[in-house]
Formats: sequence, structure tokens, C-alpha cells
Amino acid sequence: TLDDDEIDAILTINLRTVITVTHAMLPHLRAAGPGASIINLTSIEGFRGIPNCSIYAAAKAGIAGLTKSLALELAPAGIRINDIAPETTETPQVPVTFMIAAEHRPHIERWIPLGRFGTPADCAGAALYLASPLATWVTGTTIHVDGGALAAAGWTRDPNGNWTIVPVVTGNGFNF
Repeated sequence: TLDDDEIDAILTINLRTVITVTHAMLPHLRAAGPGASIINLTSIEGFRGIPNCSIYAAAKAGIAGLTKSLALELAPAGIRINDIAPETTETPQVPVTFMIAAEHRPHIERWIPLGRFGTPADCAGAALYLASPLATWVTGTTIHVDGGALAAAGWTRDPNGNWTIVPVVTGNGFNF
């Protein structure tokens, strides 16, 4: 159970800073005229449940809600705002070896349809698109950079590679 200070810290880091920076930039973006693009970074966890991380998930869902609402408010000024929601992204700061025990790494392909964690380049590609002239009619949208994980919605592959919603029961219990 988190105390109030821990809850405030999670909300500040993951939601309040996005609100503060966005609001600080709005006068400059409005002064620049139509064509500005804001890209927020949220998380796939804002679109599904995550055990023991409810405040984090709520903060990330808040970013998506903020993005949609500001899209309506900023559209008359020609300012677009979207967000990117990645699944686990392997970085030097958070390597897959930290996130997933060695014995479970071969199973990543069972719960992420494209069979791997994301890379910073995957998110960068989405950001480049959203900032480009190709996206001038895109606002209030979330791009899920997740290898299809959200689309799988609890589906996983069995040991034969077939999609199933039923966990595989082994001698040691459920095998995900």
C-alpha cells in the first residue's frame, strides 16, 4: 500500500509534469501560429490493468485523457496533440534482463504478437510520423507502439504457437 507522499510522487512524475510542461509551452505554440505538434508519451499500462501499479496506470490513462481533451481545445489554433503508448521498451536504463527472468525470455513471443520488446527506434518512428506533414490531420490520437500486445488483450500462444486465452497448465501450475 502506498502512502500519500508515494502517490503524489508517482502522479507528479507521470502526469503533473506533462500538464505543467504542456501549459508552459502553449503561449509559445499559439504565438508561432498553426502547425505546431505536441507529442506526449504515455504507456500501454494506461489502457489495461497492471497489478500493483494502479496509480501509475491511472497517471498514464490521465495523459491519454489530457491529450484527447487538449486536442479539442487546441484545434482552433491549429495545434495538434497526440500521444504514444509503448509496451515494454528495452533501453540501456531498463534492459530486458532486468524486466524478465532468463527462463521466461524465450516466452516473450508468446505474449507480444510481434515477438519482441520495443526499442527506442520504434517510438521514435511514431514520433517522427506524428511530427511530420503526413500527420497534419491527426490529433487527439494515441499510437500504441506495442508489437500488438494490446490487441492480444490477454491472448497468448501455447507451446505449439497457437493463440489461446486459456493458460497452459503444467506440473508447476500455470505457464504463461
